[in-house]
Amino acid sequence: MKLKDFTLLKKFMSLATSDNDHEALQALRRANAILLQYQRTWVQVLDRVVSVEGAFEEDPEATTSAGSENQRSSTKSSDADDVNFMFQTVLDDLKPGDFRSFILSLQAQYQEKRWLSPPQREALVKSFNRVRDRR
Repeated sequence: MKLKDFTLLKKFMSLATSDNDHEALQALRRANAILLQYQRTWVQVLDRVVSVEGAFEEDPEATTSAGSENQRSSTKSSDADDVNFMFQTVLDDLKPGDFRSFILSLQAQYQEKRWLSPPQREALVKSFNRVRDRR
């Protein structure tokens, strides 16, 4: 599922809680239309079987201050090649041990689901930045 469509799906589900019955019904119908387009079910969405193209969404609460701008630019990556590059760079630098095993487990999850949680993403980006800064 494209990130744009997944974002719309979330928006429609939010609108489905409206007190206006017509608006709520329309939102559910539009959400169902997106699922139909991808031949998916709500069970698959809720069980996280649906994968989203583009691993990371913009943080809607991010501010435009210089500090957060640097953080956003270092964590923003909608391209799977960038994520895979970060994994490879970090893994090339790590010696065998618990942290390498952790990064390998993140990589396996990302390859399977094409998604990282914000804390997982943060761990990968921090590790990548440390390796990059040492070079």
